[in-house]
Amino acid sequence: MSGFPLSMSFTDVETVIETVLSTGVHLTESRNVEFALAVHIHPYPSSVLAVWVYIAALTRKG
Repeated sequence: MSGFPLSMSFTDVETVIETVLSTGVHLTESRNVEFALAVHIHPYPSSVLAVWVYIAALTRKG
């Protein structure tokens, strides 16, 4: 299993997607992989949003 959290200020959806893809966690040659994803968005004053994206790749052995 490998994974990690990403934290960023929200600007637009495309930037969030680019940030996730830039990690390369989806680049695996294993056929026994499953992915986990969780997102938390915390609002702050003045329309500021903090975005947390948690991603993981789980590879079955055997």
